[in-house]
Amino acid sequence: MRILVMGAGALGSYFGGYLARAGHRVLFVARGKQLRALRERGLTLLPLEGGSFTIQVDAADTVSPMGVVDLILFCVKTYDTDGAVRLVADAVGESTMVLTLQNGVDSMDSLNAAFGPKAILGGISWVNAAVEEPGVVRHRYPGPLVFGEQNATGSERTQALKKTFMEAGIVAEVRDDIIRAIWEKFVFICAVNGMTALTRLPVGPLLACQESRELFVDIMREVDAVAHQSGIDLADDTVECTLRHMETELPSGVLDTTLGSMYFDISSGRRLELEFLNGSVVRRGRRLGVSTPANGLVYAALKPWIHGRPVLNSV
Repeated sequence: MRILVMGAGALGSYFGGYLARAGHRVLFVARGKQLRALRERGLTLLPLEGGSFTIQVDAADTVSPMGVVDLILFCVKTYDTDGAVRLVADAVGESTMVLTLQNGVDSMDSLNAAFGPKAILGGISWVNAAVEEPGVVRHRYPGPLVFGEQNATGSERTQALKKTFMEAGIVAEVRDDIIRAIWEKFVFICAVNGMTALTRLPVGPLLACQESRELFVDIMREVDAVAHQSGIDLADDTVECTLRHMETELPSGVLDTTLGSMYFDISSGRRLELEFLNGSVVRRGRRLGVSTPANGLVYAALKPWIHGRPVLNSV
């Protein structure tokens, strides 16, 4: 396959790296230090099970070296969606699949408007990976890549794409209810990202403290309520199942190191995806008549950081 990775951060590099190693032609679109590292030293992946590998990859700051492709892995930060849509436009042909793996529930509307719903596959990744240094990505926790058609029906192309991922060593699942799956993850990531960025603590200590646990759960319940009011048929016990999975089904000690991507962004003084996580919940709740005070608290507290570390003027 001819594959374009739009946004060669942790996830884009992780999936693109395995696909490139499997023999697919992959172009990584990146910028800054990551782009220079990919060009000069290649991409190094540090798998969870050991056995690191380095491959030489094609990397650029434009899609022009590839032309029209078969698959675009759309992995940019949500606030970069519009610019990335313009950048990849020349790579989208009649049969191109655009698989979005972005956080939140908003960006698919922009992709549908740009390329038409037929081209767009919804997706979520439960893989936890991080850029350890430019050009080096560490796999921190296992999980599947979940994707599917928006119209809630299976297709030959999704099954073929699943086979491509699996043969490359990527655990993948196809879901006919991918919109529901995206909202299920949204319930989870609004709490994890919001609370770990706000407190600078991992999930384990937050759930161990009664007061912070209540805020964590309130965030999830508000997202769940907004989902139902939006017509998304989440199970009535979605919040309880999510908590039970975290606290009883994950390996021991995992929660003590579980941190959201916004934690790493705020710790590094980078721009936050706040508007597309807790901010989106607040705006949707206001529009739908759903009270969202917990998400509103997180949103208000983190808003000064939204464009990166605030500049403090001395008096």
